[in-house]
Amino acid sequence: MAQIGKKTTITSTTVTALAEVLEIGDYSFSRSDVEDTSYGTTVWRTYIAGLIEGGSIPFRIAVTKADTAIESLETLFGSGASESWTVTFADGSKWVFTAYVNGMGGSQPMDDLVTLQITLKIDGKTPPAYTAGT
Repeated sequence: MAQIGKKTTITSTTVTALAEVLEIGDYSFSRSDVEDTSYGTTVWRTYIAGLIEGGSIPFRIAVTKADTAIESLETLFGSGASESWTVTFADGSKWVFTAYVNGMGGSQPMDDLVTLQITLKIDGKTPPAYTAGT
């Protein structure tokens, strides 16, 4: 059964509480192609699977006055340190991966939510692992 993303949270080793996750942007993984064609085998080029690119995942988060996690995010961005991140979905399923903060930005509209945009770059040291919910 399909579900909506409401009540999704994101935390890390350092960032233990963020305000509401409003949006998780598009993300994708890809794999490079390595040509392994040898002389005389065929008229077709042949390939094997190469390394996996984890990509980046953009998040848009509502900011609250008491949200001290923003300072932790700024510190992580400045240091470039990777750490374990967990995205927990409404049904209790989880997605765990290691990443570093490679982008930050924000929006302070006059008549709307104040938001923070962060982008996490999956570093591949611990490939993403999904655990099903209920």
